[in-house]
Amino acid sequence: MGKSRLIQYYTDLQTSFTQYFKKAQERQGVEDIHQLRVYVKKLRTMWTLLEWVSHDDFSKKEHFALVSELFADAGVVREAQLNLAMISKYNSAHGPSYTKYIAKIQRQAEGKLLEEMEAFDFKRLRTLDNALMMKINGLSDKTVLKESGTLMLREMDKVNRLVDELHHNQKLHKVRTHLKKVTEMAVIMNLLDTRAVEEEWQSRIRSLGQRIGKWHDYAVLVASLKNFTEQRHRKKDPRRLKEFIRHIEHHKQAKQKKIHDLLDRYVTQSHIQVILSQN
Repeated sequence: MGKSRLIQYYTDLQTSFTQYFKKAQERQGVEDIHQLRVYVKKLRTMWTLLEWVSHDDFSKKEHFALVSELFADAGVVREAQLNLAMISKYNSAHGPSYTKYIAKIQRQAEGKLLEEMEAFDFKRLRTLDNALMMKINGLSDKTVLKESGTLMLREMDKVNRLVDELHHNQKLHKVRTHLKKVTEMAVIMNLLDTRAVEEEWQSRIRSLGQRIGKWHDYAVLVASLKNFTEQRHRKKDPRRLKEFIRHIEHHKQAKQKKIHDLLDRYVTQSHIQVILSQN
């Protein structure tokens, strides 16, 4: 029973990935690109989990290699889309010239992504998945729950180590990556046993990851604006543009401080509520 739920969940992930792949290929919409990347992340977590659970009987390497360029190219398009959306909220004299600059980057990124999508090897993905299904078909709920709990704890240990470095090295994005893995692992575990991960804790971790995502949007915009400044104003003193960038950075820093406070409350000073199946 447990193995069929795990396989069905994996099949559902692949179906959603394929659907958003086709939508993104047809129209390159903001939500299509976003969801395409979301499902690649979910699949990556599943592959990582299955490699761990199988004790390396299955290797995630080939699956990861197949989607890596697609994920990276979609990420460039996604960043351009977010930058355009965010800059539109500000009444800045530099808005039109920056918008033109980012729109050009977006067009180039979309062209590269479409080339990658045309070359994407779905036949190879199906071959890899068929071999994977054979390997995970015999996994029991108990095995998956136990090994998933161990891997989740390891991911949270990585978060704890990064938290100690945040004020010096700005590693919030890495924290977000690990928290996304933890959140997806919790979904899988609760699929197999509804008691596996406490919902309140899971909700806090999900919310924290979303906050870091908002912070990351500001960080990406600041980096893009600075790059724009260097490319377009090298022989000038773009004082007003620099003041605008400082304004954006202020918002970013305010979000970062709140995130630090929440990390202290929900990560470094609390335990994961994981209850493994005893059956």
